[in-house]
Amino acid sequence: MISRAVSGLLISNDAVVLVGRGGRGGETVWAPPGGKVEPGESLQQAVEREFAEETCLEVEATGLVGYLEIWSDVQQFGLWVWLVSQVVGVTQNAIAGSDAQGLRIQRTSEIEKLPLAPGVRELFARLGLV
Repeated sequence: MISRAVSGLLISNDAVVLVGRGGRGGETVWAPPGGKVEPGESLQQAVEREFAEETCLEVEATGLVGYLEIWSDVQQFGLWVWLVSQVVGVTQNAIAGSDAQGLRIQRTSEIEKLPLAPGVRELFARLGLV
């Protein structure tokens, strides 16, 4: 069964907010904040909740910009990607929270240098970010 997941893209001044995730072999891989949709949640609510949990930033998700199906040895999920247009609040200093292993604001011109989570490079290519 394919799980439903969301991701939020906050892009400002040619930089994007990314969170670190545990990759194979313990390597940190980078992706926009996001995660699984909880029962009863809309996709927009899930993006806003996940963004807050992983970055401590309260945001407004304003529009769907992409969809990917991601298949790996351990999981399969449909990923709905939303544009996050503004920060509407901060729960504390912006830090990696929840299951995120790190938080960074990365210049779009330097994204290619990072180890990215599965599907992220394809997503960024589709959106013209790499």
